Amino acid sequence: MTQDNNKITQQPDVFLTGEKGNKSWYSYIETITRLEESVNNLKTISATKSDIKESELRTQEAITKSAKETDRKITEAVEKIDKKNKEASEKRLSHYKWIVGIILSLCTIAAILYKKV
Repeated sequence: MTQDNNKITQQPDVFLTGEKGNKSWYSYIETITRLEESVNNLKTISATKSDIKESELRTQEAITKSAKETDRKITEAVEKIDKKNKEASEKRLSHYKWIVGIILSLCTIAAILYKKV
């Protein structure tokens, strides 16, 4: 038997026709050997329902873990951006307060000097 595209096909059985003489035990041993090989092959390529379910659960767990990790990374990135924006906004506000303070100081000095003239 061979497996071709998930179909098991029967191969011609040369050993049952007695090509090796009158040694019928040889044909039975060869048939048993081929059957054992077929069974071992089926064991390695077949999956049970529980195997499929376990695989689906592992896949779902991996997807969930990946989604949580991605969400965490996105949240951290957004928090970093918000922090940088807040720092930049505070720097601009501080700069504007400094400029307004200088202008008010200059206006006060100019008003005092203007009264004396």
